[in-house]
Amino acid sequence: MHPQNYKFYLTLNQLLVEMDGFNNTVHIMVIAATNRIDTLDSALLRPGRFDRIVYVPLPDVGGRKKILEIYVKKIKSNLTSTDIEKMAKLTPGFSGADLENIVNEATILATRNNKSFVTVHEFYEARDKVSMGPERKSNGNCYNNNKCFLFFSMLYYSLTYSLLCFCFFFFCFFLF
Repeated sequence: MHPQNYKFYLTLNQLLVEMDGFNNTVHIMVIAATNRIDTLDSALLRPGRFDRIVYVPLPDVGGRKKILEIYVKKIKSNLTSTDIEKMAKLTPGFSGADLENIVNEATILATRNNKSFVTVHEFYEARDKVSMGPERKSNGNCYNNNKCFLFFSMLYYSLTYSLLCFCFFFFCFFLF
């Protein structure tokens, strides 16, 4: 057995033993959270253990606005309440951790741009980075260059023309 799997099962068994050892007359409640309920061991979900499931959805617009307000208070920014509300509307499906990441990325971008405070521009850029990944800069490859595009298109047309001429002469030669 792999050492990591061994530690996992050892920890799981210890947790189950501890939970089975609780006295029924004493009211002890154990609360746990996971993002991956499908990966939980079935022994944990038996009656008397973690048998109640409470789903916590992602925050709505109001919740995202409150979360952003909490994180924006911790940094220097010129964001107004209206700006925060716009950002909350532009981030559907984002979790609290995603919103915190946006604020952190915006702070990093402002620092890189030698700004003393975070502006709306950094927040929009950070939102794009968190949702779509970092911006891909051109590495000077030929596909972004108009001259290379012209070269390849002319090459394509000349090869196509040559192939058509070859086929025409080939069929004419064998037909006559």
